[in-house]
Amino acid sequence: MAITLDPDDGTGWVFYWAHRAARGRGITTALVVDRCNWALRTNLTHRLELGYRVNNPASQVVAQKAGFSTRSARKGKFIMDGKPVDAVLAARTGADPWPSPDLSATRPTDHRT
Repeated sequence: MAITLDPDDGTGWVFYWAHRAARGRGITTALVVDRCNWALRTNLTHRLELGYRVNNPASQVVAQKAGFSTRSARKGKFIMDGKPVDAVLAARTGADPWPSPDLSATRPTDHRT
């Protein structure tokens, strides 16, 4: 998870990815919520933006739980494996409701097979 800041317009671009073994445990959501709250609370930015593929419902859930609301859809926004993919763009400002990171949702995975 990272936030790229654009100091000229005071916005930040949020992006995240979870390793397959970490998915579905709430770790990514808790991290995105925590870091986005921090960026807005410390006035590093006044607006955060992110995008997720239209066919990625898990990423949509992370964005929604992190307080992002859908702003628009963009055809061919990202290039993945050399091909354009459509994306949903979402945004959050300090005036939006502040979600709380639910670290209790993160649970260890039993890696024994």
